[in-house]
Amino acid sequence: PRLHVFYALGLFRFGKLDESVAELEVALKLDAKNAPAWYNLGLAEMSRNRVDAALAAFEKAVELNSRDILALNNLAYVHLTRRHDPERAWSYILRAEAINPTQPLVQANKRLIAAAR
Repeated sequence: PRLHVFYALGLFRFGKLDESVAELEVALKLDAKNAPAWYNLGLAEMSRNRVDAALAAFEKAVELNSRDILALNNLAYVHLTRRHDPERAWSYILRAEAINPTQPLVQANKRLIAAAR
């Protein structure tokens, strides 16, 4: 599964989103509990503008690794910018901040969400 995730990351980097998703799906067929594969699937799905699929993937990543600060941060950002739900975004950003209160992306998004509230 790990090699499929790495290959998917390369495909993603070169804008081959459908191929990247396909590789991540192979990784997840091999190991459905691969949190990095779920996280990267969320990124790829966001790039394909598939918001529901991205949210589901990020949520699965957090379910498998409750300390996945980047997945929590992305959940907060997507709920703020795509779902226009600052309260739900706030709950995710507070969870991310509890893991690392100095993480720059988390702090930047916390300010955005606070302004929207």
